[in-house]
Amino acid sequence: MNFKKYFRTALAIVFSTVALSSCVNKDEWDTPPINCNNKFDKANISLADFKAQAPASGYKLITDDQIFDAYVVSSDESGNFYKTISFQDKPSNPTVGLQIEVDRASNYADFPVGSHIRINAKGLRLGTDRGTVKLGSVDPNYAIGRIPGSLFSKYISGVCNGSQLDIATITPLDLPNLDAAKQDKYINMLVRVPNVQFSDFEQGKTFVQQNPAVDTERSITDKNGYTTVLRNSAFSTFGSTKLPSGNGNITFVVSKYNVNWQMYIRNLNDIQFNGPRVQECSSLTATGTLADLKALYPANETNTIQITTDMVVEGYVSSSDISGNIYKTLYIQDKLENPTQGLTIITDAVNMYAKYPVGTKVTIKAKDLWLAKVGGIVQLTNKNTNPTTGEVTFALTDQKLNTNVLKSCNQPTTPIVPFVVNSPSSITADMVGALVKFERAQFTKQALYNTLGTLNGWANPGVTTNREFDFFAADRTKAGSIITRNSPYSTFAFLNLPTGNGSLMGIISSFNGTLQLYVRDLNDVKMTGERYAENPPKGGTDINFLGAFTENFESYPITQSAPYLEVFPKYVNAPVEGNRYWQGRTFGGNKYIQLGANSGTGPYETYFIVPVNFTAANSIKFDVNIGFFNGNALKVFTTTNYTPLGEINPANLTDITSAFTIPTTPTSGYGTFQNAGTYNFPAGLTGNGYVMFKYTGNGQGVTTTIQLDNIVVQ
Repeated sequence: MNFKKYFRTALAIVFSTVALSSCVNKDEWDTPPINCNNKFDKANISLADFKAQAPASGYKLITDDQIFDAYVVSSDESGNFYKTISFQDKPSNPTVGLQIEVDRASNYADFPVGSHIRINAKGLRLGTDRGTVKLGSVDPNYAIGRIPGSLFSKYISGVCNGSQLDIATITPLDLPNLDAAKQDKYINMLVRVPNVQFSDFEQGKTFVQQNPAVDTERSITDKNGYTTVLRNSAFSTFGSTKLPSGNGNITFVVSKYNVNWQMYIRNLNDIQFNGPRVQECSSLTATGTLADLKALYPANETNTIQITTDMVVEGYVSSSDISGNIYKTLYIQDKLENPTQGLTIITDAVNMYAKYPVGTKVTIKAKDLWLAKVGGIVQLTNKNTNPTTGEVTFALTDQKLNTNVLKSCNQPTTPIVPFVVNSPSSITADMVGALVKFERAQFTKQALYNTLGTLNGWANPGVTTNREFDFFAADRTKAGSIITRNSPYSTFAFLNLPTGNGSLMGIISSFNGTLQLYVRDLNDVKMTGERYAENPPKGGTDINFLGAFTENFESYPITQSAPYLEVFPKYVNAPVEGNRYWQGRTFGGNKYIQLGANSGTGPYETYFIVPVNFTAANSIKFDVNIGFFNGNALKVFTTTNYTPLGEINPANLTDITSAFTIPTTPTSGYGTFQNAGTYNFPAGLTGNGYVMFKYTGNGQGVTTTIQLDNIVVQ
């Protein structure tokens, strides 16, 4: 007898028998009798009927003995599956699949692919978790928990075939294309699709991004143009292997994460790409422009219309749905730089970033597609009728994208130069869909902070959220405000908004005339610089420090109607909180400045700053008038520690308000100007400095109107 060979064989049988909860009758090496005993009684429910109990949301606790048989189709031997086992109801032509969550690794050693298993689900939870029906343990932190390794054999066991584990040959379910695989009924089943290859832009890459290795999705496409992604674990043994460049069959376990399809191979034997690649592009010549295409929609039309013109247009992909903030929408623009036209394409596809990377030139065959106007913007779409229910929907399906929105063979993917926005007027409705950039942007305080004073995320849970930002000209004057439109399903939805100033890019959109920006991912956001004043100081361009002067505002072009003058070059008009400035006003032939909080929202704090040569000056006086008094709103300060147009530090101010008499009437209507008194500068106050008139009010509190005139320094 070859004792060594016999010993290895017997030992393997013993280990296998332990996994099957069977036993060896006695410790003898001579022809040891082995009894494979099935741990559980025979199945009392089919896998299909068992899975059908799963609620649409949440979970169901299984409280009775529900026993079903299944066949393992996954394998964690290569490390691409982790602490989960996928199985289906039959070795071939399966009808249903399911996965069980387990807190143990190397499951392939006990249950290799094809293992006939039997599960008693009593005490486990069955439910839908992130788009997939799963079976797992009761867990205080998760709806579907992982079954502890110590309890694993309580719920799952192999089925005997004589004295050994019953291992069947699994025949992958053959599907015609990748689109067919993206159906819930195939989740956790082993399928095979022909004529598949890795997408063009994936060529030369490895299965897993390296240095450092991270879980990586790689796009695959078939001869019909349908696409999906392979999800590859950073711990897989093949992660550093280069992707095959050919075309052929691929076998994978179907999986889904929320709404996103992601397929898992078990090892590299699942990929047989030995044939030549299929071309993924079009050489059609454009017969019209994006403007021509949108012009096919009549100005006064309100319904969706079909395109009957044989028109071909070209554009460059500007959007990316990689983060999930842009969903089932593809945006393109007419040029790589300085675009004049954009186009919104409504689709029923996800993960389009894989097939249409930013900068990809695409050719669109428009005939027989449809145009619609939504929120005032013409969009490209398609009409779909469900043959069973008759339900009509409008979107380009994967199939329509593959046949009508084709990558160009004539130009490789090229970086897009974002259009720099300097003012709202530089963006037109024609540009919706283009990539734009705001070079000096910051989120408003109202956008940044919630009512508790803590930082907001990009989106609130469960709802698409608007966050307003301001953008500024090179001189730091505010140029305009726009909202970002943020999905709660994006990868950055609940990360804090950036508090600084800097560049912000995204796809410009519009809804009923309101501009919106869709950030593609956080690479579009570089807002780490110092914040600008949200309502920056005005004036201050002709500062002169004088020891004697009179300001009666009669030299300024002040009008009786809006817009009211807010820029006084010799002085600084500086809001610290809120967006209200001291304004030039006129009444009865007299000119003056005025500020109030009536009809406002939130607090207001604004300074009117007057430069003074304190060494040469002796005193200051001014006239004041009050309107609709309901609280003190005016204070007066001196300082020698202020930089024109810079930040105002209250610690550097000396309050001289008590030297003046500020009226507290009338409470209705306006009074008349009267002299507030004179303040004599103390001997120790010398050099160049400022007298500051500070208005403090609130739209929900003190709204008193203050009018100032005849400021005299002498």
